[in-house]
Amino acid sequence: MQFYLNLRFTKKLIIVFFPLALLNGCGVWEDFTTYFNLYYNTTDLFEEAEKTIKEQKRDLFSSEELPIPGTTNTQLTKVIEKSSKILQFNPESAYVDEALLILGKSFYYQKNYLKALRKFQELIATQPESDLRLETELWIGKTQIKLKEYPDALAQLKSVREKAIEDGEDEFIKDAYIEEIIYRNKIEEFQTAIALCNEFLGVSGDDVVNAEVVFELGKLYK
Repeated sequence: MQFYLNLRFTKKLIIVFFPLALLNGCGVWEDFTTYFNLYYNTTDLFEEAEKTIKEQKRDLFSSEELPIPGTTNTQLTKVIEKSSKILQFNPESAYVDEALLILGKSFYYQKNYLKALRKFQELIATQPESDLRLETELWIGKTQIKLKEYPDALAQLKSVREKAIEDGEDEFIKDAYIEEIIYRNKIEEFQTAIALCNEFLGVSGDDVVNAEVVFELGKLYK
């Protein structure tokens, strides 16, 4: 994932800045390298923090809040500062959508869900052509669950699942299903959780995840 993001960022930078550098000389190239370093460092720091957080979750269907180590929380605070600088000083850049998504996720991991939701919604409102829209819509649903906006969250997750299935976005299919299954388990709507598990098995080709879902089904049927 990190390699994909960095490759994508690099391509965007070359497309946007390289022609300008040829036309305008060293000054623009200096701006380009400064901006690239800021953006690369921000995404690199975020990927490192997110990896640490995700490594703590072992049970796919756990509803337990993940603790954020102090060093990771410090990293997220730095990511928020750096992402905010990108948005403040480069509001017309090709990286606004990535900066908003990273900012929203960082707030989410710090459990500042209202700020997270605002950043995700800002991305949707201001970046209509972004290829990060579906991922952002998924995070809106996840955040709405945390804010106990359950009807909106469930509608959002259902919409994400439908779009993800249509587009073949396996990771988003999985995350949208798992998020709702966890919620249904928590409120003891076990029949709905069972139906969602079976739906997921009908569209998932990931044998590892499917095995965990089948195991969860076994627990739900007891």
